Amino acid sequence: MIRPVIEISEADLKHIRQRLGELKDEAPSAMASALNRTANRMKKKAAELAGAGYNITEEDVKATMKVRRASKQKLAAAVVSKGPVISLSKFQVDPDWAVAKGRPAPSVYKASVRKGPATKPLDKNPKAFIAVMKSGHEGVFARTGRWKAAEGNISWKKRTREYNRSRGQKRHSGHNEIIEEKFGPAVPWMLGNSRSMGIVNEEAVSTMEKMMDAAVKRILRKGAK
Repeated sequence: MIRPVIEISEADLKHIRQRLGELKDEAPSAMASALNRTANRMKKKAAELAGAGYNITEEDVKATMKVRRASKQKLAAAVVSKGPVISLSKFQVDPDWAVAKGRPAPSVYKASVRKGPATKPLDKNPKAFIAVMKSGHEGVFARTGRWKAAEGNISWKKRTREYNRSRGQKRHSGHNEIIEEKFGPAVPWMLGNSRSMGIVNEEAVSTMEKMMDAAVKRILRKGAK
C-alpha cells in the first residue's frame, strides 16, 4: 500500500494565523481546504506518472486510489493506493483483443508491462492463451499440467504424471486441469518502485505553498469588504 501524506505543521499554522491577524480563527478551515485540493492534484499526478511509465490506463490506476481528506480538527490529507495484482490483459498484449477475436490464435502471445521495452513472448509450453470468462472478464491464461479432483479412482498426482509424460497429447480429463491467469504488478508496487512518488511529493510541496497563500489572500480580501 502506498500512502503519501501532506500535513500542516504547528509552525505553518502559527505563521498563517499571524498573517490573518484578527481573522486567525479561519485558518484551520482554509488550510484543510488547501490540503484537500493539493491531495486531489497528487492523485491525478500519480495516475499520470504511472500511465506514462507502464502500459496501463490512468483510469485503472485511479481505481486503486482514494483521497483521505483533511478537516479543521485534523490538518493532514493522504492519497492511498491499495489493490491486488492486475490482470496481464490490462497491460499491452499482442495481438490485442480486437485482432485476436474471431481469428486463429497466434503461435505465441507477447506482453509488455513497462512502456519502452519490446513485448516479450509468453510461455509456449504450455502455451498461454486468451479467454473470456462467463463474467465477461477477458484474461491471459495458461494450462499448468496440474489437475483437480480426479475421475473415478485416478488421483490427481497420477493424472499429472500421465500428462507430463504425454506433454500435450489430449486426454479425457473431464476438464479437470488447473488453469491459471497471468498477472502484472499491483498499482502500489508500480508507484513504489519508480520515481513517481518522489516527483509527486516534490510537486505537492510546491502546490501546497501556492494553495495556502491563495487561501490566506481569499480570507483577507473577504475580511476587507
